[in-house]
Formats: sequence, C-alpha cells, structure tokens
Amino acid sequence: MDAVFGGGRGSLSLTYYDQTAENLIETVLLQGEPVPTYQVQNVAQVKNTGVELEGTLFVGPLTLKGQYAHTRSRIERLAPNYTGDLEVGDQALLTPKNTAGASITVAPRTGT
Repeated sequence: MDAVFGGGRGSLSLTYYDQTAENLIETVLLQGEPVPTYQVQNVAQVKNTGVELEGTLFVGPLTLKGQYAHTRSRIERLAPNYTGDLEVGDQALLTPKNTAGASITVAPRTGT
C-alpha cells in the first residue's frame, strides 16, 4: 500500500508492506575445526511486515530528503533439514529493524 502527498514545496510518501517469503537461504557453519566448513541451507518461511516514510522538502536552492523504515522480519517456519541457529520467532539475520537516512542538495543556480 502506498500513499503519496505532495505540493509545490515538497512531498511525503508512506509505504506499508506485508509479505511472506519462501525458500530463503542462510550460510550455516557446519564445523569450525580444523577448517571452517559452511553450507547454504534453506531456512523455509519468513514473514516480513513494515512501513517506510519518505519526505522531500524544497527550500530555495536546497532540497532536503529523509527516509525512515521499520521492518519486522520473523522466522515463521524452518525447513526440516535446517541446522542453523535460527528458531521460529527470531528476527531474520542481516535484516535491520530500523533504517534511516537524510540528504541535503544545493543547486545555487538553475541547471546546476
């Protein structure tokens, strides 16, 4: 679901998502000694929900942009042969719960 609001001085966008991802993979450590051995394994099913808010504001020669997102990414089901550390209910690895960013752009003259 997307919602966009705008005008001559800026814009605001809100996005909500709710998805189920199947057959996601993870690199699992099988043994650490004498040589670390890894295997790519199917985690199974992950439920992702979240919101993202993006805004732009024009102030004279300045353009200000910002973004914030909150994500809930939970393991819903594990594959029968999965041997990693994740358990049902855990936050998916390498998926941050919150992200944010901002930028300022200056265009002192039209066309620059």
